[in-house]
Amino acid sequence: MSTENRLLTLSFLAGADLSALQYTAVKPSTAAALTVLGATTNTDIVLGILQNKPTSGQPAEIAFGGQSKAIAGGTITQGDLLTVTTGGALITATGDALVCAIALESGLVGETRSVLLLPGIGALASASKMLLSTSGGKRLVGGQATTVTASDTIVTGLTTVIAAGASLDSAPVVTCTFASASIGDQAGTPAAGSILLQTWMPTNSSTTTPIAATTFSKKANWWAFGT
Repeated sequence: MSTENRLLTLSFLAGADLSALQYTAVKPSTAAALTVLGATTNTDIVLGILQNKPTSGQPAEIAFGGQSKAIAGGTITQGDLLTVTTGGALITATGDALVCAIALESGLVGETRSVLLLPGIGALASASKMLLSTSGGKRLVGGQATTVTASDTIVTGLTTVIAAGASLDSAPVVTCTFASASIGDQAGTPAAGSILLQTWMPTNSSTTTPIAATTFSKKANWWAFGT
């Protein structure tokens, strides 16, 4: 039996008729401040779970932390990381889906089950990336990659990258001493939304001018900021 416990809630205005969407995920509206709409895809930044049944313009009570009831959009298993599907229901997250909750109960499509909300940040289900939403529609993403060449293309999930950076997580060696990131032209070199993860080494023992690394399979941490 699904339960709720110690919910953290905020009140917004419904930006549409949400009266049929109780216990589903909602997202910020871009049309008006402090209004919410139903979340519909696994890339939506989720504010929380709708607790009441507001029509358009009425107060919408949103649980953003704690243990809440939520509608399952498919078969979920206790302990699953959850993301959003059609109608704001929650399903098991995979790949680059943004996680918004953890299943506290197993359930089937259409059933109401208890979930633990994960407010404020959407971690990607692949666990190789992290995403943080900021004001003005900008986002910060990050992750870890294993180098294959001295200049590897990383698809960040952003539409356009404004700034980026990288550092080695693996221990440096003479033939791979540090990492950097380039946003390029965002028009093919690399494509928009991607970055170049680059690794370097000194020219030789007497010349520190960096040249492309020749040792790979190194783990590097990266971040990118953009839209």
